[in-house]
Amino acid sequence: MLTEIKLKFWTPAHPLVVSFVCVIIAGTLALRLPIATYREISLVDAFFTATSAVCVTGLTTVDVSLCFTRFGQSIIIILVQIGGLGIMTFAAFAVWIVRQKISLSDRMMLEYSFAQGEKAFVLKDFISFIIKYTFLAEFAGAVGFFFSFTGNHQMGEKIFFAVFHSISSFCNAGFSLHQDSFVKYSNSISVNLITCFLVIFGGIGFIVIFELRNKIYRILKRKRRKYRTQMFSLHTWVVLVSTLVLVLAGSIVIYFLEHIAGDTDISMLESFFQSVTCRTAGFNTVDIGNLHNSTLLIMMILMFIGGSPGSTAGGIKTTTFAILTFIMLLGKNNFEDVTASNKTLPKNIVYQALLVLLFSFVIVFFSIIFLTIFEPGTIFIKLLFEVFSAFGTVGLSTGITEGFTSSSKWVLMVTMFAGRIGSITIFSIFMNRNPGAIKYAEERILVG
Repeated sequence: MLTEIKLKFWTPAHPLVVSFVCVIIAGTLALRLPIATYREISLVDAFFTATSAVCVTGLTTVDVSLCFTRFGQSIIIILVQIGGLGIMTFAAFAVWIVRQKISLSDRMMLEYSFAQGEKAFVLKDFISFIIKYTFLAEFAGAVGFFFSFTGNHQMGEKIFFAVFHSISSFCNAGFSLHQDSFVKYSNSISVNLITCFLVIFGGIGFIVIFELRNKIYRILKRKRRKYRTQMFSLHTWVVLVSTLVLVLAGSIVIYFLEHIAGDTDISMLESFFQSVTCRTAGFNTVDIGNLHNSTLLIMMILMFIGGSPGSTAGGIKTTTFAILTFIMLLGKNNFEDVTASNKTLPKNIVYQALLVLLFSFVIVFFSIIFLTIFEPGTIFIKLLFEVFSAFGTVGLSTGITEGFTSSSKWVLMVTMFAGRIGSITIFSIFMNRNPGAIKYAEERILVG
């Protein structure tokens, strides 16, 4: 009887959610240790920091650079690394190391966590690639930051700063050991480009990078496919194009809005940096609290969209945004099929994109409702910005998070968790899947 109940209600989402919760609790206990902080912090602040780290958000209720010791900061960056790559990936890697067999259910969990059910998913090759690619990118970023950061730091301190910010950037976390994030490096081309490079390649998705790697390998080995109708898969093509469009459009719009309506003399480099980091990274080279409301609204849209599936990023994902755009073009196809690049998208994928949008809207909506109740004297657009930042696991803030009540902090924690796990994953836990569901007769209703 218990087995039947488990099979009926247990989905691949359950162990993923439970794993994240367990790591958050463990991180909270570690951050509460006396050697982790210079001064004692409340349980809520420790839990908030651990949640923000595991969900690779970067929102904080305390100053990470002043409150936490090197031990505490190390705990935070370890949580960021675990949360960024995905707990199921670490579990699979550990099993792979000891050469144990992975069950079919565990394989399904991994696909659910990273590969989104991709048919070409090969556990050994994919996990190996993720680990190698991640640490290679983070190592390159750390070397770049080491030679780009200024200040009279000792060698050990400078290495720690470089490694910390490299991991935080690649995992799209936004945690910084600088009190002003990267504001003092707003004119540093090297720091800006290194950060943007890590953020983009961490948020573009491991599936996409894996395919790009294989394509380059085949070109170098001069291995050509018999049929070359398409250079990349539709998924990779959509991710690359949507990422490029969002980054460039965001840069241009932020730049012109601040020069037309804002009071800040923002440069194109700063606009580009903020457009990239709005894609769930959370670093800033300008004071977010001084930006014009119109700029904040554009940044909220970018944060809501987020990065790509199977990456370290949050949000509804670039592919969902692309599918929603394709749906708006249904009229060209007599409202029959959703097409992209001369390919018809499966209806279940279209429905899933619509559900992601709907569920995400519900999460954001209720988060805003609760924050307006718990923070009645705060400017509404600032509350709105914090919620979108939390849901997109971005970490950008207008500077009001530290003054929130405990109730508001719990609201943001739930929002961050939902944004990292994914709205579909959260709601699928409570759905009763019945593969033998009855099909009913169709009947039309009027729409619009």
